[in-house]
Amino acid sequence: MQLAQTDIHFFTFVLIDDEQYASGAFRVSDSYFKKFKQYFETGQVEQNDFGNPLPQTPDKKMLATLDGIKLRTLDPKKEDEAFFRMMFNVWKLVEHRQRLNTAIDPEYLWLKEAEGEYRKAIQDDLNTAIPEPDTGLTVTKEEIMKILDNESNPGSGEICELMMKKAQLMNSI
Repeated sequence: MQLAQTDIHFFTFVLIDDEQYASGAFRVSDSYFKKFKQYFETGQVEQNDFGNPLPQTPDKKMLATLDGIKLRTLDPKKEDEAFFRMMFNVWKLVEHRQRLNTAIDPEYLWLKEAEGEYRKAIQDDLNTAIPEPDTGLTVTKEEIMKILDNESNPGSGEICELMMKKAQLMNSI
């Protein structure tokens, strides 16, 4: 608990795997250690979120002083990048449709312009994001086309669910 008594206000801890790669990191303030010290001395702790660990993504700057610790680099697949870019654009398109009032001329014109831009961006990514054969593991080309044609407007939760499903599939391979 000596960390609670230093003049250092923030600490970053880097998690290192057996192969000497940084696998994660988190940052805490000195109040985190003060809470621990209080708990060990009194058995009581103040209940608030201030001082809780904050997740950090390890980067080269963070590892600069840690000799021999390496940063794992991943080369994302083009189809995965295209899928997430496409789904973010689907989400933005649906949000525009839900939030803009088409009874008001400027908002109607704004929506038509946005629909054209998102349609182009989504179609540009569609064949890369969902290559042939279309297995339909997360979302099909037909479902995306229904969204583009305004025949289907999934909610934000559904779109996030599809993205989470894709992320889980990527991590299970």
